Amino acid sequence: MDNQVATIILQQIGGRRFVAMTGSHDFINLGNGLRMSLSRNKTSANRLEIIYDEGADLYDLRFYRQSM
Repeated sequence: MDNQVATIILQQIGGRRFVAMTGSHDFINLGNGLRMSLSRNKTSANRLEIIYDEGADLYDLRFYRQSM
């Protein structure tokens, strides 16, 4: 599976610096986007999906809480 979109998204949000500042981990390539786990935060969201909308050339962000 091509991970070019996921790699570009991570670079554009700051790469290793973003990871260090946010404590994000468990990165998953979604094909047209990137999913990651977030460390504890004030909104209680523990997941973030960033999906690239090629037609509009925009990113859709979805913060949510996933329980095991």
